[in-house]
Amino acid sequence: MPDNFDKSDHRENIENMQKNITSERYCNHSVNQHDHNRYLISLFAKTAAMKRGLWALYAFNYEIAKTREVVTDTTLGLIRLVWWREALRMIYAMPTEQKRSLDDHPLLPELAKAITDFEIPYALFDQILLGREFDLEDIQPQNIEGLLAYLDNTNAPLLEITALICDQDLPDTQRMALGRACGIAGILRAIPFHAQHDIVMLPSELISKDAMLSGDKTLVPQAVEALALSAATQLDTIGALKKGPLKAQKRLAQLDLNHIKKYGYAPHHNKYSHPTAFLALRLSIGR
Repeated sequence: MPDNFDKSDHRENIENMQKNITSERYCNHSVNQHDHNRYLISLFAKTAAMKRGLWALYAFNYEIAKTREVVTDTTLGLIRLVWWREALRMIYAMPTEQKRSLDDHPLLPELAKAITDFEIPYALFDQILLGREFDLEDIQPQNIEGLLAYLDNTNAPLLEITALICDQDLPDTQRMALGRACGIAGILRAIPFHAQHDIVMLPSELISKDAMLSGDKTLVPQAVEALALSAATQLDTIGALKKGPLKAQKRLAQLDLNHIKKYGYAPHHNKYSHPTAFLALRLSIGR
């Protein structure tokens, strides 16, 4: 052993390595367990580093997206989002109200690594957090334009970060259309889950909250079909995408819309909530 060998430095390096491995495993498990479709999408990334970056991003997205379901009132939800904003500001070495550390949450080391490795701007995360504050208001969008504005502040920046991690150019028009199409498809697929929490994301100009939550078998399919057609229109404007997670994301939206149409745009159908069969294989087709 060299004379200048420092045991404390060696021990610190091992601890940091173990922490990073633990954080990577946490993000991998979180996305695979709670957002499996995005986990499958991440597997289309070219490199292991890109996959790790996407797992950190999607684990973060899951943590803030679930805020509406895990808090009992708006104030607690806002406090939770402030916590994440402060954690991000700490990573970016920005002033915070409360002192934060990477040890405060197991995904933070991986998120910090992704932010550094892929030079992700803070503004994109802040935009997502601002968009999620709308969830806490528990307000049904009044019209399709309002729903699209919400998706522009949640899905679009998520896709922009995905493009940065995957080193893929994604023009503004494609990013907005893809974010809207994927967002609408995801909302439509989640109708049965949202209903359990008295959440209605379909615009009131299409259907009232009462009709939606009561499962009106005439009005609900009509509203779902109208919104699905809007998502299909967005998909048609995107054009060709290079192989990778973004193309897989587009493919997922199309598969979701096909599934919804197959069961008559009817969330009450007993197979509407079923996952798409052989999804991994279908995402691979034509990738």
